[in-house]
Amino acid sequence: MMRNLSRETLLVSLLFLLLASVFFLPALVPEFRPVLGVDGNFSIRSVRDGWIDDGFEGWWTPYWLGGSGVFGVQTWTLASRLLDPGGMLYGLCIASWATAMLFTYLLLREYRLERGPAVIGAAAFGFTPHFVTLIYPVHLTVLSAPAFIAALFYFITRWTERGRGVLDRAASALAGGCAWGMLMNEDPQRGLYFSFAAAAYLLFRAWSDCPDGINFPSRLRAAFGAGFWLRAGLAAGVMLSVFSFELQRQAGGKNMAGGVTTAGTRTEEAKWQFSTSWSHHPAEWIDLFVPGYHGELSGDPARPYHGTKPVSHNSDAAGFTVCFWAAVAILTGVRRDSRVRFFAVLSLLALLLACGRFWPGRPLFQLWFQLPLMDRFRAPVKFMSVATFSLSLLAGFGVQYFSEAFRRDRTRFLALLRNGLVAIAVAGFVGLLGTYAFQPDLAQGFGAQLGSAEAGAAAAKARTASLLRMVVWAVLVLGAVWMTIRFRDRKWARSAGVALIGVVLVIELFAVDGFYLRRALFKPDDFYAQGTVLRFLNTQKEEQAPFRVAASLKVFHGGQAIPLPLTPYRGRYVTYHFPYYGIETMENTPQSRVAAEYRSFFRAVLPGAPQKGGREMFRELLERNIRFWQLCNVKYVVTDGYLYGLSRQPVRLEPLLNENPALEKVAEGEDLGGRGHYVYRVQGALPRFAVFENVRVQPGPEEVLSRLADEARHPARTVLTETPLTSAGAVNGTAEPRAGRVIESRRGYARVRVDADRPSLLLHNARYSPDWRVHIDGVRAGAVRANYLMRGVLLPEGRHEVEFRFAPRPAFRGLASGAVFVSLAAAILLGGAGGWLDSRNRKNRSG
Repeated sequence: MMRNLSRETLLVSLLFLLLASVFFLPALVPEFRPVLGVDGNFSIRSVRDGWIDDGFEGWWTPYWLGGSGVFGVQTWTLASRLLDPGGMLYGLCIASWATAMLFTYLLLREYRLERGPAVIGAAAFGFTPHFVTLIYPVHLTVLSAPAFIAALFYFITRWTERGRGVLDRAASALAGGCAWGMLMNEDPQRGLYFSFAAAAYLLFRAWSDCPDGINFPSRLRAAFGAGFWLRAGLAAGVMLSVFSFELQRQAGGKNMAGGVTTAGTRTEEAKWQFSTSWSHHPAEWIDLFVPGYHGELSGDPARPYHGTKPVSHNSDAAGFTVCFWAAVAILTGVRRDSRVRFFAVLSLLALLLACGRFWPGRPLFQLWFQLPLMDRFRAPVKFMSVATFSLSLLAGFGVQYFSEAFRRDRTRFLALLRNGLVAIAVAGFVGLLGTYAFQPDLAQGFGAQLGSAEAGAAAAKARTASLLRMVVWAVLVLGAVWMTIRFRDRKWARSAGVALIGVVLVIELFAVDGFYLRRALFKPDDFYAQGTVLRFLNTQKEEQAPFRVAASLKVFHGGQAIPLPLTPYRGRYVTYHFPYYGIETMENTPQSRVAAEYRSFFRAVLPGAPQKGGREMFRELLERNIRFWQLCNVKYVVTDGYLYGLSRQPVRLEPLLNENPALEKVAEGEDLGGRGHYVYRVQGALPRFAVFENVRVQPGPEEVLSRLADEARHPARTVLTETPLTSAGAVNGTAEPRAGRVIESRRGYARVRVDADRPSLLLHNARYSPDWRVHIDGVRAGAVRANYLMRGVLLPEGRHEVEFRFAPRPAFRGLASGAVFVSLAAAILLGGAGGWLDSRNRKNRSG
């Protein structure tokens, strides 16, 4: 049995590794090595840098069992030091995709599907465009999530299977817990949605495990027996863990903010608008099986998007082949198989919830919105992840029913299947002709919507092309089905038919995914060509102590720090070029990830939304931001001389910048897009490491925020803390702060030599996090909060060498959890699952 298991698992694993390798083959060509600027492990490095800068909890890392996981940032970073950086990212992506397909295959085999349909269902999920196209915006942690989704449902199924031993159940439960924890860490929002799906699946398994042939009252009593309450308790535990983590995160931020949070200040309407942003309009359901019908979320001018969502750069398609076979499963098996019913209902609920603010899903999402903490999450469209997972499994069932129809000689079913495909192909062809005939009218309508006649014409052509592709796939599936029916008397017909369907599926999904992959590949020398600004900043970075750069003014409005760009290329600078060259910024992370203490800090030091116009308003806005820059080690400002975002037309800001005594123009010339840019030096900006004798202790965080908001306080003379200065006493020196001499500085580590004439506080101008360790002259010391958000350390009198090191304990728990998951999964997969399946299948066939 173990030999059979090992052979099947090994062969299938090799098949999935081959498929994933073929998909990523273009990315392995040296000329196109980077994915979205991934210079070897650039994306990994940039994610890790943000994790270091914002603190471990700033990246939504939970403190439960799971950590970051097998394909997580810590593992990737470790691997980047051991392997070739150029190929490491692709190796991990291939491993993640292959693992997702392997666990989906094993899950479908647990459902007693034959090997062919199980492989098709696994490939359908492994290459689901909804996940794979996230390559384009470099959502690295999201890319590894599918492996944990499939593993979670597989191990739940094993754990709840009747007739298994105690050790088997325990190992499956523990491996499932690890998979769930890693999923929640890699992608918390999708993890939350799949947590609800997993909880429902646990209850479904309790109900479906009841003995067959008993009446409804008896079945109800059996379902609500001890097994039900055990699983219900576990499902409740899953939900409570999700909520408790979010509550801990919010409570942690609330404690650090002294009770000052933005969540309570938002109106119900503002919460609703935030939670329903990125809703999926029901008209765009057609894109599930006609990819590109509403354009592509890629910024491609040849396929402009004309739907209702803000551009998010990934497809919500599942593909025609997947949707067709899922529909076959629902129509054929919804009455005879409870698992088909469950995943059909789950996919329907997910599609409705993805609608968010739109009907017909709005009433259901309003109920979801009433759950605790759900007003903190946005993007209902992410429910499409649950829908595509369910549809992929259903596609496997659909192909299984097609295969069974030959063995049972279900001629009528095969005829209906063939005729249905003919009807779909004919309907698609008619729609294609109609779209082509009315293309000028469509182009005019799209042009009005997109604001450009050229974009309208491109959108009309893209719609015609999407329908043509759908008709082609329908004809190809019809051809595979027809050939199988035509030669059904041959022994090889059934296997050949399933194989043809699998080939059509893979080719279609590769075509959809490849569209995005091609846009993620380019030459770094072209994309990252240095202009005046980047050359100057790189030179300063090599010659000076660490500093930050700003590319926007900020206002605090609606509970958020809103950036007003100082250059139309702010997003490109902040997202790509600055991280690529290791230039640090004070541009805050995505708003959904900004911790409460960030918001409180921004509220205290930033101006509110402008209330008046004219030159004085812009002068006041600039002055407040200069104080913010000085406080946060922002030494340089990049701009093209204009301010964007306050009105439709940019505002010329260069005269105000030139006349402000705190700003000095130090470089100018062409940069991105050949546009002229300037670099201003911020006078009086605090250094990254500064020794303060003038320290003011405040009773609590609210008082610190109040003092920070005091415009009369000069940020370069006093540092604020809420920690009693037990080792330094009452520090009230008058000397100006002195910069520490940086001996060594890199992301996650710094060594500084300082001189203190009296007890002082060394300000490390970076966000406070308990994941940093501090040593003074080799002796462990405690870090304190300084200026509310930053970290500091109390110094005794004399010359000292201070070391700061980033050493997150949850990271090691994550690596340990990943090791546990791999060990358990390997033991389960290679220790009898395949043989067990074969023996069960033989018993079923013999019975």
